[in-house]
Amino acid sequence: MSSTPQDVPKAPPTKWTPAFEAVLSQIVVDYEGQDAAIREAMSGGMRKLFERPYQEELGHLRAVRRREEPMIASAEDAQRIIFFPQLP
Repeated sequence: MSSTPQDVPKAPPTKWTPAFEAVLSQIVVDYEGQDAAIREAMSGGMRKLFERPYQEELGHLRAVRRREEPMIASAEDAQRIIFFPQLP
């Protein structure tokens, strides 16, 4: 896998975007007593991971697990795997 989050274009909004935004706003509340730089770094890092969810890597891992040919996971599927793993 040669891609890095910086190399991958930002994913367009998906059905998970509203849920992510709601959860992120609640997570930020938990960081209210922290330095602003820490809050912003955590929020920014979570947002970058959501926008660039390692589609190639997750698709490869899924293919290995299922003994299938590797393929790139969709942005929506990769977001679900990382942020909402219990949902189908």
